[in-house]
Amino acid sequence: MNAITAALLPSLWLGPPSLGTEDLESLSLRDRILSLIAHWNRDDSPGGVLAVLEFGEPICVESFGMANLETKRPNDPTTLFYLASLAKPITGFCAVHASQNSSLDLDASVRELFPELSEVYQSATLRHALHHLSGLPDVYDAAIATDQPLATIASNQAAVEFLSRLETPCFPAGERFLYSNSGYVLLAEAIQRSTGVKFSEYARTHLFESFGMEQARYLGGNQDDVACSYQRRGDRWSEQQVATGMHGPGGLVASLDDLIAFEQGLLDLEEERKRALFDRPAKARHPRLGAYSAGWLHQRHRGLRVERHFGGGFGFSTDLLRFPDHELTVIVLANASDLSATHLSESIADIVLEKDVSASEPRQPPTVSLIPEQAQRFGRFWRDLARGVVWVLLPRKDHIEVRSLGDLEISLVPVSPQRLEAWDTAQPFALELESGELVVWHDEQEWARLEQIPAPSRETSLSDFVGRYENLRIGARIRLTITSDGRLKLEQREPILPLPPFQPVGRDVFVCDRGAQISFHRDRKGDVHGLTMHANRAWNLGFDKMD
Repeated sequence: MNAITAALLPSLWLGPPSLGTEDLESLSLRDRILSLIAHWNRDDSPGGVLAVLEFGEPICVESFGMANLETKRPNDPTTLFYLASLAKPITGFCAVHASQNSSLDLDASVRELFPELSEVYQSATLRHALHHLSGLPDVYDAAIATDQPLATIASNQAAVEFLSRLETPCFPAGERFLYSNSGYVLLAEAIQRSTGVKFSEYARTHLFESFGMEQARYLGGNQDDVACSYQRRGDRWSEQQVATGMHGPGGLVASLDDLIAFEQGLLDLEEERKRALFDRPAKARHPRLGAYSAGWLHQRHRGLRVERHFGGGFGFSTDLLRFPDHELTVIVLANASDLSATHLSESIADIVLEKDVSASEPRQPPTVSLIPEQAQRFGRFWRDLARGVVWVLLPRKDHIEVRSLGDLEISLVPVSPQRLEAWDTAQPFALELESGELVVWHDEQEWARLEQIPAPSRETSLSDFVGRYENLRIGARIRLTITSDGRLKLEQREPILPLPPFQPVGRDVFVCDRGAQISFHRDRKGDVHGLTMHANRAWNLGFDKMD
């Protein structure tokens, strides 16, 4: 998986039971939805809850599986689930609300409220943070890459203190989109600093109470009434723990009833407030994730316009999927790590919108075959000329997979000998060979230029890279060792997320399959004296070699 954290990406879904087309067509809407969750609708498994709303009113509400396997407490519409990144629309709403009530200036520099941050973030505003345009390194990914303890993500205060030690942005503010949990930590804290009211209290007073979200609350204190989350280990379920105490990017627990009330409250908002939440800045877009505004992803599903946010982490998976042109909303909350709320919500939407989905033909990939010459021509390791970021192009039978930092994982097919195009992305995306360089096109604009990375030298020894490295400003020390199968390993003391070993893709360039990259630096004698770590959504983390 490309992402270094599961903060945004969906988990796996085992799928519905095997039913023929004729069998499905003979079932009622409820029965067809029940067929999707039959695998989980049992008393020896976790599961979840779901709701289908039309014009804000529930037409189907279902609960399945257990909230607690030990006590045999079943899931129901009042069960509290950890929402993970589905908390961001709540934070976005509160930030817009505070700005409309003149207590928070979204166009102020983040350093006006956070003078402890480095001066390099002077041009970043809270509005940049709201739309993931700030360039702030993601706090999770930066903590993982610099081997920070779990205490770093235990609270907003700890996270801000850690961010104040990060002096290198991923890019200048406003230049491009990069999903960053750090920005939503700052938004939650900015509301507190500007209003004098604790963020959780602000959300309760101005959103939860006014919308009738009676159970919603932020983590802290007794959590016995929250659903347990589980990961499958062989034929058994193992309980997981939420390992973060940050509020804003996550940190919220709520029930299905709460999210139904949230959706109904949004529908009743006056148009001016809706525009502030759903208008999309031009650069707040991502080829796979779509466009973004104030806590909402804007995508298309089978040709139909959708507004949504999903979340996943610590065994929970969540999705609120809205089709604004059809006044339809699907909500899914799950407490099993291998049940994908996103896949389930989309499958439910396909059933409800069957006629509209079938009438809207999805874009089909071209029929041009991937010939061996193209696989050889494109299927290499490339590096961004401007940012030093590695792009991995993997030839498959009839397409090429592209993976890079920033949650970029896309399949492309050939449309000419020199050009590849994606056929299932939120916006147009293509790669084109031009004079030995690879030009990246996103939304029909040049996004980056890549150069081929020379193959690793056989004379290079991994022993050149092992040892301890430090970043005095961050207060971080890391240690690299060699595994038994000849790869580099980052030794992690208290891993928030364990990283697999790194393998060489070029001279002094290494990658691992969870979205982390290392580029080593040599002095004039050829000795390694430092490295730069990129970790999916946290770039440009520099270290000096200690020994």
